[in-house]
Amino acid sequence: MDTAAIQAELDEAAARHGAQMYGKHPHRFHLQMVVDKMCEIGADMDEIIAAAWHDTMEDAGVTREEIARRNGPRVATLVWSVSGEGKNRKERSQSIVSKLSEYPGGITLKLTDRYCNLLQSVRDGRWDLVRMYLKEVPLFEPLFARGNLVVYEQYRELCARNGCSCRAD
Repeated sequence: MDTAAIQAELDEAAARHGAQMYGKHPHRFHLQMVVDKMCEIGADMDEIIAAAWHDTMEDAGVTREEIARRNGPRVATLVWSVSGEGKNRKERSQSIVSKLSEYPGGITLKLTDRYCNLLQSVRDGRWDLVRMYLKEVPLFEPLFARGNLVVYEQYRELCARNGCSCRAD
C-alpha cells in the first residue's frame, strides 16, 4: 500500500475543508479516522482514497468531476454515493440511501463513516449527535448489514451500548 499517496490525498482533501471543524477537532481528524479504519479492514486503494475525500462533495463543494479527474471514476463514484443531497438532513440521508441502493460499492465506506461518527460522538460526550445517529439506524440498517462484517459488528455493538438494537423495524 502506498502510504505516501494516501497521505497526499488526505492532505489535499483536508485542505479542501479549510478551517472546518469536526466537533473540537480540525476536520482532518475525522478524515484520518475513516481512512485508518478502511486501511484496518483491508480496503483497496480506491476505497481508501475515497475515505479521504468522502466529505468533500457534501461539505467543501468539490465536484464529482474534479474527484474523477484527480483520482479516477471509481473514487468519484464512491464519494458521490456517500454524499447527501437535499435541503435538510432527512433528505440528504434519504439521497445517500438511494445512491447506495444504486451503487452498493459505497456501503462499507458509509458504514465506516457512520461508525467513526458515532464512536467519536460517544468519546466526546456529544449525546445530541449520538441520539441523532441512533435515530437514523432504521434508515441505514438494511444497507449497513451488507457492508464489511467487521465494521458492521463493531457498529452494532456500539449502537447496543448506547441504547439501540440496530434493527430496521
